[in-house]
Amino acid sequence: MDLSHPFVLNDSILSGWSVFQESEKEYLCLNLNTKEVSEFGPPYPEIIKDISSKQKASAFSKIITVKPDNNLFSSAYDKFKIIRIYSKTGKILKEIRFKNDMYFSKDILLKNPENINLDKIKLHYQKIKSTNKYIYALYSGKSLSEVSNSKKSSFCNEIHVWDWNGNQIAKLILDKNIYSFVVASNNEYIIGTALDDIDVFYKYELDSFFKNEKF
Repeated sequence: MDLSHPFVLNDSILSGWSVFQESEKEYLCLNLNTKEVSEFGPPYPEIIKDISSKQKASAFSKIITVKPDNNLFSSAYDKFKIIRIYSKTGKILKEIRFKNDMYFSKDILLKNPENINLDKIKLHYQKIKSTNKYIYALYSGKSLSEVSNSKKSSFCNEIHVWDWNGNQIAKLILDKNIYSFVVASNNEYIIGTALDDIDVFYKYELDSFFKNEKF
């Protein structure tokens, strides 16, 4: 019950914390050799003041991808426009912040969902994938209200791409809102899915996208 987005990294299983679990570090680690369970990684980003340790897991909920060679991993946050790249020991190698998207509504921390103002809560990164060369993150930029009221249930059509040094590579603007996607290991194409067309896959060749403006 304590796990959120568990993933395997070398000889350990790691996970973000579930909502309202108290921790100062971002991850929980189970060492498969020693069976030891411990907190892992850096503290949460220092952005929000006056929230308790139990609220941090909810405020900084994230999606995670592991570099296929198992040497690095990366997280993208859904309530902040932030990307982190970590070593396999949990050290932050790069943190990318977009200062114009650091607003946070504490409404999301309310335990009673009926009291949440959906217009105030903005969604950022929703899905993340990676190859040995690049990190790909599906970006929303919409409020919870917009997503809830949309006739189209898929998230968005914008994917941000970085290399593993944190350099911006491209912003991919698709002609279709997608819910999730996978990336070819050679970075030649992505395949996306949409909830309003569940029997269809969408394939996008990436060569032309990488010539687009960065974000």
